[in-house]
Amino acid sequence: MNLLLDVAERSAEENYRPVSAHSKLDGTERRVFSPSRDVRLIQRRLVNRFFRKPQVVSWPPFLFGGIPNDALPQRDAPRDYVACAAQHSIARSALKLDVRSFFDNVHSDVVEPIFSGLLRWDEEPAVLATRVCTRLDSLPQGGITSSYLALLCLFREEGNVARTLRRKGLTYTRYVDDITISSTSVLQEFDFAHALVERMLMNHGLFINSSKVNLQKAGSSPLEVHNLRVGCGPPRLPQREVKRIKQVCRQTELDASEGRRSYSYRRRYFRAVGLVNKLARVGNNQHRHLITRLSTIRPLPSQKDYELATNVAHDLRERYVLGHDRYWYRRRFHILMERLNLIGVEDPAWAANLRIYMKAHYAPTSVDA
Repeated sequence: MNLLLDVAERSAEENYRPVSAHSKLDGTERRVFSPSRDVRLIQRRLVNRFFRKPQVVSWPPFLFGGIPNDALPQRDAPRDYVACAAQHSIARSALKLDVRSFFDNVHSDVVEPIFSGLLRWDEEPAVLATRVCTRLDSLPQGGITSSYLALLCLFREEGNVARTLRRKGLTYTRYVDDITISSTSVLQEFDFAHALVERMLMNHGLFINSSKVNLQKAGSSPLEVHNLRVGCGPPRLPQREVKRIKQVCRQTELDASEGRRSYSYRRRYFRAVGLVNKLARVGNNQHRHLITRLSTIRPLPSQKDYELATNVAHDLRERYVLGHDRYWYRRRFHILMERLNLIGVEDPAWAANLRIYMKAHYAPTSVDA
């Protein structure tokens, strides 16, 4: 409680520092912040003790995105974008809504009831936790608790909205800030659903991005939810996306013929692997063939990678006593393990020996549980 009180009294600049991030798809700036060590410690404890405990927080079936599997009952399916799209697998029409500047507009007066109402905390710790989990009165992107709080911010009304729409024969889902309402009828009118959701959002200080409202009807063009084709069975990637993934794989093979040790090739390779793995998630039969091709052109380490692994391992050994429970130590240890994975492609024995030694004697410990 003393740490929570102390951190809650600190300034926003002390608790969060801005970090660079990729721009949004529409070109606007994405503001991301890195929490301080103490904020990170408190937030990780909140996540581990509350938000990732199924017996504490029961995640509604219409919420998707940012919910780890261990936060769900054992038999629940993953809550990723594919599972979200699958809820609309037999849709013939769909209304897609985007919440405008979502994280920036989830304010303290919406966050505090999550602690006091949903988790049933007393007022003082609820207010203090809210201060630690917000920056200048709103949720900071980059905060460990931010995605959980963003998903829960509508908890007082969202369940009733989903039930009301279900009674009307409609399916409601929310993937962080993307809301989809679908119907099995191509003639469905969505005026009532749109107004119902808009009123719920306004009650929480949130607004629909009018420029991104998208109404789809089967027949004019294929229905898509989260860039997946729906309406005719399980979600699948549009053919144009499958074609693009194949082209990326072919280009990666051409790049490999010019050398596999550069950092630029490494980035292109893992981008290709990530795209191919999208095929596996939707059960596309092209996945095995393409991933086999990529496995023959894996990136190779450069001399700098061997030097980096050696230097990082030495640094971790030197600083273990003072840093084994610190975030920076865990991060550097993770960097070492990733670099050893790369070195293992060329020299498995060298990588395995150092990995075994470091894990046995210098693995990070956590005080965040």
